[in-house]
Amino acid sequence: MRKNILIISAVFAALLFACGCKGKDDLKTTVTSVKTDPAQMTLKVGDSKQISVSWTPAEIKATPSFSSNKESVATVNDKGLVTAVAEGAANIIVKVGEQTAICKVTVSNSGITEVSVQPESVVLMVGNTESLKVTWTPAEIEATPTYSIDNKEVATVSDKGVVTAVAEGKATITITVLDKKLTCPVDVIASVKNEFPLLKYNVLNDEEDPEVSSYEKQMGREYGKIFYGGHEFYGYQNKDLDLIPGALYGLNNKKTGEQVIIALSKENITNFPKTRILLKEYGFSNIEMDIDDSGNQMFYGKHDTDPNLSVKGWNSPVSKLGSTLSVWFVRKAEPIKDKAKDFPSWDAFQTRNVAEMKQFEEKLGIRVYDPKLSDENKKNLIFQTKSAKLFETNFSMVLYFNEPQQGPRFINSILSTVQQPSDLKTEAFKEWLTTNGFGYDYSFDATEGSCQAFNADKSLQIYSVYFKVAGGMVLQIFPPKNKAQVLKKMAEPATAELIRRSVRTQNSFIPDFR
Repeated sequence: MRKNILIISAVFAALLFACGCKGKDDLKTTVTSVKTDPAQMTLKVGDSKQISVSWTPAEIKATPSFSSNKESVATVNDKGLVTAVAEGAANIIVKVGEQTAICKVTVSNSGITEVSVQPESVVLMVGNTESLKVTWTPAEIEATPTYSIDNKEVATVSDKGVVTAVAEGKATITITVLDKKLTCPVDVIASVKNEFPLLKYNVLNDEEDPEVSSYEKQMGREYGKIFYGGHEFYGYQNKDLDLIPGALYGLNNKKTGEQVIIALSKENITNFPKTRILLKEYGFSNIEMDIDDSGNQMFYGKHDTDPNLSVKGWNSPVSKLGSTLSVWFVRKAEPIKDKAKDFPSWDAFQTRNVAEMKQFEEKLGIRVYDPKLSDENKKNLIFQTKSAKLFETNFSMVLYFNEPQQGPRFINSILSTVQQPSDLKTEAFKEWLTTNGFGYDYSFDATEGSCQAFNADKSLQIYSVYFKVAGGMVLQIFPPKNKAQVLKKMAEPATAELIRRSVRTQNSFIPDFR
């Protein structure tokens, strides 16, 4: 009996040993993640800070281990207390089972880890000034930046960071904040003539817009075709100009709905001081350099006062003009105006009276009559939205299509704020229809990417869809019984050509090259 007891005890002890070993192995396999708090820290030489460690699952009992990859910079004890030894960077490695976490440690005598300056580089014309703004991390550390410059014949810098351009040339400013230094290059230009395009968006056809055509004539650029980015556009050009030989107006980014004006510069993305000066004059004081998705250099900047306006640029040469740098002035797409009472008048249209249609539009005050594209004999009247009113309406053009002998009569229009079929489903668009009396029986066709709705008594309906010839969304008004005839009429070449000629800009869409 005693022998049996001994055997059982031995077996039990063996089982206990086996279980204990398995539990130890479980730690290695069951701890799935480790975190440190903080994940990074900044210390002055001689200071210490504790690291807290947590892991998942939290119920597992374990003791973290700590080590430093550079003990000459920072050490850590077996409890996770980090001590700064000398300036530099080190990683504290924390292990729980087989899982590892790292706490990054920066040691600085001053405690400052980073210093930055805006702008990162200064470009000025002789006699002009620029104020440098210096910041550092952590911001709560008290410090006063000091400034020095290596070429006082080109520019000077005050103890407040104000740079004054003296003579054409280059210089470098050194900025010191406690134990940290950085440099800011200075480029001084004698003078720069403003050859940038006029920042006027939503213009009529470029050549026909009096303000744009007059301005470009003063610049010495002539209207014509420009081959840019693998595509042909209408714009203004003069290869003999010093800086900006080409300008493109009336462009829209078909992906975003943004409006774009392009200046083609003879400078290069690696060195564009004259372009920078003009950008500052146009309200883009802070230009930052970046790398695009293809690994190429580019710049970007936001307008100083207009949050809807930005600029970006990169190298995109146009050999015939001798330009290299492409500068895009980008305005955000206008949102749908849900409260705009801007619909054309079906009642005036029904009279077939040219004077009454003109009178309604004149009283509305949003659109202006286009005599060049209209045909009063056929009573086809086209009204283009005034540039100053494009931010108050959803229409860029309205066509009273009145050819009683050749098919159905209907009102056609081009929508400026609706960029894609999904916009037709927004509450803002539906609210706009309701505001103008067409808030009944709305429906959306996902296959066509179109929508329709009706007025209160169902005597009229609207139909909106993307129309390739117009380069955007069209909206038509007609009696429901005429829908099939209207759509057939829209497909006819003569109708398509009339609408094409009515589109606001020659350059309807531009690919997003970046």
